[in-house]
Amino acid sequence: MKKNFSFFFYFFLFFIFSSPVFSFSKKDIENKLKDKNINQHKIERNLNVNQEKLELKNRQSTKQSFDELKREKIIPDVIISIDSKNTNSQEIDKLIKKLEDLRNQGKKVDYYTNDKLVGIYIYLYGSEEKYQELRKEIVSRSIKLSSNRKLVKQYTPNDSYYSSQWNLTNIRWSEAMDLGTGSNPVTIGIIDNGVDVDDSDLSSNIWQNAGDSYGDLTDNDGNGYIDDRYGCNFYLRIIEGYTYIPCQKSYIKEDLTLDSKHGSYVAQVSAGVTNNSLGIAGVCSSCKVSVLKITDDFGDGYFDLFPYVFTYAINKNFKILNLSYGSRCPFDASEDIYAADINTLINTYGIMLVQAAGNNGSMTQSQCISLCGSSNPYCYSSARNQAYYYVDGKSVPNKINVASINSSNQRSSSSVYDGSNAVITIAAPGENIPVYPYSLVNGTSFSAPMVSGAIGFSMTLLSSTSPN
Repeated sequence: MKKNFSFFFYFFLFFIFSSPVFSFSKKDIENKLKDKNINQHKIERNLNVNQEKLELKNRQSTKQSFDELKREKIIPDVIISIDSKNTNSQEIDKLIKKLEDLRNQGKKVDYYTNDKLVGIYIYLYGSEEKYQELRKEIVSRSIKLSSNRKLVKQYTPNDSYYSSQWNLTNIRWSEAMDLGTGSNPVTIGIIDNGVDVDDSDLSSNIWQNAGDSYGDLTDNDGNGYIDDRYGCNFYLRIIEGYTYIPCQKSYIKEDLTLDSKHGSYVAQVSAGVTNNSLGIAGVCSSCKVSVLKITDDFGDGYFDLFPYVFTYAINKNFKILNLSYGSRCPFDASEDIYAADINTLINTYGIMLVQAAGNNGSMTQSQCISLCGSSNPYCYSSARNQAYYYVDGKSVPNKINVASINSSNQRSSSSVYDGSNAVITIAAPGENIPVYPYSLVNGTSFSAPMVSGAIGFSMTLLSSTSPN
């Protein structure tokens, strides 16, 4: 009997350690990439601060759009994600062989990861024509593939007008305020097109990085971001490669010459200053907001910046991230490349991600084809109107996706809805929401910060409460 046990034990060890699919560690994968001279994603311009300001000023008339940057191979057009906790050597070897083939064809390849994320993200440039081929050859349970999607605001502007904040009445905000405003500090990261930190209805509720001395042009806390007192412009820092100016006040707010006010309104709804005889009352007036700008000057959001933003939020111990941006076109689970790290964000680090579910609830087939192309299969069914096909982290436990309702507690006609794949967590007011200067705004863009603020409010009252 003892002999048989030994035989099976050693056979088991032999099988495990000789198997071609024996699991790899994250460090093993990174070492393999480095062995093949696939470098970390990094762009540096090596200019001084005055040169950076002058260069940006001089290129006002030649700013490039998301699509132009892809065509010129400045940003990746395809992103591959590796879930390092669930992959194996066979999958990695197959992927790296494909990356070598692309390199031999003259394609640029680099990657990004860090010790806070489980994902390793491979960026491909000028490889869009290889997309379907890559899907067939490398996608597996741990390797996913996505085009670098342009993210758009989930926002419909309305005429300037001010009325009562029915949205606060709807959620019984005044009754909640009878409990107090809480003393446990909570920061909401606003992933958006910027926030004006000098906004009269926000300035005293802007988060401040205690590790940074603003204006000294020094990376005081050693995190790779200079002067990030209030957050940073990740587009300028990561994609454009500027060093000194991306986190300065004038570059982290919306560019109103080419874009519209959005992130500041989102921040006001979630955490606008209350009892200041001005503007509106935010849902969580005792919360702080940080600026996590992911857009260019036109307001287009860059999907490839998510890993950098997630890492920043983890390092700064934010408790809530509000994402009022989403994919302009429907996509499925095989392209949900950030799912593993959205799960890490929420269920390892306790940072809640609240996302606007989307405003394509009434999009027609012809509109979808015009916007997304005739090759998008979801344009031909009601999937084009369903939340599942627009949100990131589709199957991640505890992630919050927010639909919009009107003052009659009915779904807003523009809001996406649940189909057979249910992902909407909650609906919140998203029509005729007052903001300052006095306007009414619409969309799930403003439903999401209602929920972010409500979560923050609960956490300020109960110090032992986590977002989950």
